[in-house]
Amino acid sequence: MENDPEVLEYYYQLPPFKIQYKNAVGRNISHYHTPNFFVLRSTGAIWEEWKTVKALERLVLKYPGRYQKTETRHWHSLPEEAYAATYGLIYNICTNA
Repeated sequence: MENDPEVLEYYYQLPPFKIQYKNAVGRNISHYHTPNFFVLRSTGAIWEEWKTVKALERLVLKYPGRYQKTETRHWHSLPEEAYAATYGLIYNICTNA
């Protein structure tokens, strides 16, 4: 991020926020989540979570209500995206792919 001209500032692990979703058996669960980064870009503010593809492939099986992979091979986390949207922000999952 230090070499990206669009990045104005970034912060590592700001305070957590509460998310809610269903686990693999359909049970409602909630907990606090701490994204890896909060990034201020010239295009807007974004929370970013960095995970390996292998980790996400395991997590999508355990928490299908939290992690999804689109047909275009992009990863999403709907609870985190919904939380960010309440503030007009973006939540992005970045991978090693």
